[in-house]
Amino acid sequence: MNAPDDMAEYFRMFVEETGEQLDALVEIMLRLEAAPDDRALLAEAFRMIHSIKGSSALLGLEQVTSLAHMLESHFDRLRSGRQRLDAEGMDATLACIDFLRSCNDDIRDGRPLKNDPKLLARVDRLEQTGTGSPPPALPTPAAPPVAEAPSPETSAPLEADATRASTAAPTPAPEPTEGARALQAIISFRPSLPMVEMKAELLLARFSAIATITACNPPREQAIQMPGLRELVVTLSSGPTPAELREAADIDGVESVRIEDAPDEPAPSETVAANRAGQAEATATVPSPLAEVRDPGPSPATTSGNSLTGTIRVDVDRLDVLLNLTGELVVNRARLAQLANEIAPAFRKSHLTGGSAVHTLRSLLEGETTSQHRPQLLQLADDLAVLEQQLQSWGEARGRFSELVEAVDHLTRVSASLQRGVLETRMVPVGPLFGRFKRSVRDIANELGKKVSLELVGEKTELDKRMIDEIGDPLNHLIRNSIDHGIESAAVRAAAGKPEVATVRLTASHRGNNVFITVEDDGGGIDSDRVRQTAVKRGLLSQATADTLADSELHELIWQPGFSTASKVSDISGRGVGMDIVRTKIVGLNGTIDVDSKRGEGTCFTIRLPLTLTIARCMLFRVGSGVFGVPIENVREIVSASSLRTVSTGGRTLADIRGEMLPLVGIRDLFRWSGSRDDGVADAVIVLQSGHRLLGLRADTLLGGQDVVIKPLDENFLHVRGLGGASVLGDGSVCLLLDTTSCIDLAQQDR
Repeated sequence: MNAPDDMAEYFRMFVEETGEQLDALVEIMLRLEAAPDDRALLAEAFRMIHSIKGSSALLGLEQVTSLAHMLESHFDRLRSGRQRLDAEGMDATLACIDFLRSCNDDIRDGRPLKNDPKLLARVDRLEQTGTGSPPPALPTPAAPPVAEAPSPETSAPLEADATRASTAAPTPAPEPTEGARALQAIISFRPSLPMVEMKAELLLARFSAIATITACNPPREQAIQMPGLRELVVTLSSGPTPAELREAADIDGVESVRIEDAPDEPAPSETVAANRAGQAEATATVPSPLAEVRDPGPSPATTSGNSLTGTIRVDVDRLDVLLNLTGELVVNRARLAQLANEIAPAFRKSHLTGGSAVHTLRSLLEGETTSQHRPQLLQLADDLAVLEQQLQSWGEARGRFSELVEAVDHLTRVSASLQRGVLETRMVPVGPLFGRFKRSVRDIANELGKKVSLELVGEKTELDKRMIDEIGDPLNHLIRNSIDHGIESAAVRAAAGKPEVATVRLTASHRGNNVFITVEDDGGGIDSDRVRQTAVKRGLLSQATADTLADSELHELIWQPGFSTASKVSDISGRGVGMDIVRTKIVGLNGTIDVDSKRGEGTCFTIRLPLTLTIARCMLFRVGSGVFGVPIENVREIVSASSLRTVSTGGRTLADIRGEMLPLVGIRDLFRWSGSRDDGVADAVIVLQSGHRLLGLRADTLLGGQDVVIKPLDENFLHVRGLGGASVLGDGSVCLLLDTTSCIDLAQQDR
């Protein structure tokens, strides 16, 4: 859907806020599946659905509002005890969450929202299934008393199951009744609350549905346009009870609700403030229902312990601009450092000893000379004077050069700190991403009739936001494969002496400049014999070659396009089906993926990802007239080329490195490169490593390690297999960055 320019920001905030609420709602539903009668969780789910309904109604999103309203009614019955959460209610709620996620995607991408009549009918049937069940007698917590009003309305218990007014279609306010008590509601909003003015408008709409608003401070037309609103004072007649007002004010973002007797006459801002100050000692603060709901335990949305106060949302595109500028700063810093190194020899003290030579020549000139040589000597004396002045200038410049070196050093520290700061603004924890897979594991396990438990480790590990967005699909595919084909049925597990409930463990951890993510299961592992048979059958290997391969080498075949050992194709996944896509996606993120499996014990996939996609620490080396780089983490070691023993077999060269015979190649063996030498002479060999695979790469000259700004080749040129990008060095030359995994694949191909 296309939002007007002045509303685009509100829609963006709605999408972000609703996405977070849906994530938390899935977590609550999974907890409710194990404890369907937990009233605190049911109330928290009701609150989130109610908040989504209210926000969508203000933005005119009728498809979202209508579904959320029906779902809200269902959870109102659940939390009041009139119905009990069953399997159908759980599945229907999760289907509604999926629909609301798709609505968020449509709003984000500018597509029109669609209705789902079947889903609406499914939710509507939930009400019919529970109409005959009588509500049980449930204890109702009492609200704290209000000191200044000991009337029955004030001391009435907090009605947790009170019916809320619908914001989509508010009912007319009741007519004032004679003798009805007028109340004043003082609403405090959370500091820095997004869309607080819209929350105020929603609050006033809900108050209007149950009472007559006689005064409002600030005035309504101002309150609904104040992005910094912190407090709203509303005077109401028609006899609403304090409990009804608190129910109506149960909106996400309301920090506290205080109910007082209204003054006889509506007071201006200053008078109202003075009256409230004078009554402070006699008035007890009445907490909002939201606070009472959270008393039994922390909600999933707040268990992190990190307050959102003082945080802001920044568009990722803006961070990309900052990161690009930081990259340019890194390049210029390298250029200044290189220039300083190049001119440093000219200012060394050993080169500034010409002053003594000038003094000696001047002494000779002042001695006895013949008239024949006097003109030449006088000219030489003038030249020496000029030389002396130049030497003096060089001495002064030497001091300036020292200051330049200090400035470059300071720039290095500042740019490094700026680089880290910008990168940290893009870092987000993997916890929300990991949490989404709880739903996937639950659905797939139920569909296949298996019992699976998902364990999450390292949820606070941080990764670049762009990386988080891209890694979700590969992880989802690996998890689905693990459950479908890696984990055995309960009967098979019991026969093997394994626990009936299988475990899938998702782990994230930092190591150096990389994040490692593992997907591990305790299933049956990869059947190496089946892999061997399939490879021979498909013509990937000869029988003789396949018989000589170890299990770890056979497991590498699962990355071949379309390779699968499954006896039948599953709708969910197949061990190996689509695995080439998983690897391609991860390699596109400058990462690697490896597999380690033991028959009967399980399988573990290990993904290595850089912290960011833009700046990497690389080992630079020169080959002919070209400069290349390879990520430091892919360099196992560097050895001298002259000390290696090499052999040639089958048109390939192997090098003996620490007792291992590794393939030895040059740049010309991998690419059509005209800048390398033809004689194959190299000063060093860089041993590249990707998982269990190794490769020796010849290098003419090593240039050392350096932080480089990675620029993709696809955007401006074309994709070249084996290259992960390019970078501009300090001297302006271009450095091509190697993709280690693809280079090893190229080296293993038949030529």
